[in-house]
Amino acid sequence: FVHGLREAPARILDAGCGTGRVATTLTRLGHDVVGVDADAAMIEVARERDDVTRFVHADLASLSLSAQTFDVVVLAGNVVPFLADGTLVEVLRRLRAHLAADGLLVCGWALPGHQPEGAAAVSAEEFERAAFAADLSLVTRYASWDAQRWPGDGSWALTLHRPR
Repeated sequence: FVHGLREAPARILDAGCGTGRVATTLTRLGHDVVGVDADAAMIEVARERDDVTRFVHADLASLSLSAQTFDVVVLAGNVVPFLADGTLVEVLRRLRAHLAADGLLVCGWALPGHQPEGAAAVSAEEFERAAFAADLSLVTRYASWDAQRWPGDGSWALTLHRPR
């Protein structure tokens, strides 16, 4: 899905990259990718698996990659509901600050009632309010990574936003 948004070699930030599965795949597809995660152990695993992609240990709520902008910023999997309580707006502001003027923020997460154990319940409406507060505008919303029409079965949200 992400590869189809911009022709390679697009600059892509994989925010909340974990062990780098998505970042590594996008790098192999010809993109210039930076993966960021707050978990140092996961970043270490990502670096061991992939010596081409740049991986950075950093908290998304305070992310500051000096003078770096990206064509696409992606939060894949369930990054959104695993953010620290009360940080969603600030995380989105920090990610927006790293978006190119024509860039896209892509976020996918399980909706309330379907989220993984220990994850917060984040509705599409709650996310949209946070995105608006972060000066982002909704482009479209899907119900899956295969672009299933919204709202689908109500278990998943995939949103695309751009800077306002």
